[in-house]
Amino acid sequence: MALTAAERQRRRREKLKQQGKYEEYKSHHREIAQKSRDKKKDMLENLSQQRREIFQREQREATRKRVAKCKALKKEKEKESVVTPPFVSAVAFSRATAKRALKNALPKSPRRRKAVHRKLYESELDGSSISSSTDSPKRSDALSDELVELVQTFYQRDDIS
Repeated sequence: MALTAAERQRRRREKLKQQGKYEEYKSHHREIAQKSRDKKKDMLENLSQQRREIFQREQREATRKRVAKCKALKKEKEKESVVTPPFVSAVAFSRATAKRALKNALPKSPRRRKAVHRKLYESELDGSSISSSTDSPKRSDALSDELVELVQTFYQRDDIS
């Protein structure tokens, strides 16, 4: 992929620094920039009063547009990056999660309460479910992992299935 102008300039400056010619480059660039500023200043001085005012007005309008665009972009970035907290204060959060409020709202049965918690959690995850195997302990009379794997490999054989 092609490099941008800024990336090419960055590489050029790094190369000049490695060669030890960067200070010479900076002084030359400074001279060129000063000549450009002087040329623009002379041009403004040579313009008639009316044309100078028109030029300055256009410059101000262009600056205003640039600043407005920059502010709009900055404001848009701030809107994207600002995360508003769900509660205004810690007190409001503690009231919302108070045990008495939760106990009155949830079922009395621990099994049902757990099911409601799971359902609420899943709804916050946008439909992705929680695996029930991690929540429940393994049965004491369950088959061993080795035996389960042995049976699976048996039924996956071509001569059996």
